[in-house]
Amino acid sequence: MGVFGGYVNLVCDVAGRQVNLNVVDLNLVDGMSAVDPADATELIAPALAAVEQERPGIATPPIRLVDMGFSSYVFATGSGYIVRVARTPQAASGQRRECELLPRLAGLLPVAVPVPEWRLEPGTTSRFGAMAYARIDGRTLPRDARCLARLVTQLASVLVRVHGIDREAVAAGVTSLDEWKQATISWVTRAVDHLTGEVSAAEHARLVRWRERFVAHVERLSDDTAVVIHGDLWHDNILIRDDEIVGVLDWESAAITDPAADLAPVWDIDDEMGKALVRTYQHMTSPDPSLADRVRLFRVARSVSGITWCLENNDLEEYRESLAKVRRVLPLT
Repeated sequence: MGVFGGYVNLVCDVAGRQVNLNVVDLNLVDGMSAVDPADATELIAPALAAVEQERPGIATPPIRLVDMGFSSYVFATGSGYIVRVARTPQAASGQRRECELLPRLAGLLPVAVPVPEWRLEPGTTSRFGAMAYARIDGRTLPRDARCLARLVTQLASVLVRVHGIDREAVAAGVTSLDEWKQATISWVTRAVDHLTGEVSAAEHARLVRWRERFVAHVERLSDDTAVVIHGDLWHDNILIRDDEIVGVLDWESAAITDPAADLAPVWDIDDEMGKALVRTYQHMTSPDPSLADRVRLFRVARSVSGITWCLENNDLEEYRESLAKVRRVLPLT
């Protein structure tokens, strides 16, 4: 791997054939941390080389790194495609489910969703695999987006439609309720246990009491009330154009569970937007007096679960930020 004139030259052997790929700005995007060199050679280069070999129309240069999220490196290509290279085993499983789910969702929602056109299985050349789809025209919702009534109404409408999807029709592409319960309880339990000594004794006692309430709620969830959820509906996964929502990205966390889980991430964008979304969603659905309390439980769970992700992926930089997020949501406990 070498850097030439703003490009990173990735050299990879695919099926006995050497492939050279010029990727724009691999090291920094909008101030993000440098890509791990091991990821560049073990995950990114093999995945981009594979798509170049198998679907050259997708890998037309310039290839530019546009995001580096928890689960994937995201590249945009000159031919209008997005290539997502999985960073973790969870992301690999999520991409497999997305390839089952997204073609079924297309046409069911009032906004666009990515429809995968290519997938690299994990372990073939890149450890966790990759997928590609045609780019949806739009930009991600800004982190400091204004709480526009029209946007909130659209978002509530999207959630109502998602939560009304026939569960059986998409079962192969979402995490089942039982699997979701097991994973969620495990993640929050591990995180709260780890936070002993990382926060004050009084703060930890509050987290333990919150965990008892949250786990009890999760265990009570049943098929009678559980719905299909997106699972990570925050600003990076919402595409807008002219203050209209045009697409929803990243369905790796789609699951069958409490609809309140989908109303929690928006609070990370803006408190006023979170409040407005809960009100509008309630207006569009049957009154649910417990919804606001359940949303608060999931807001804490979202921040707490970030600790476990950092531990599993040995990400010290993200761990510091996740710890700060936990402290910010402590008043909700």
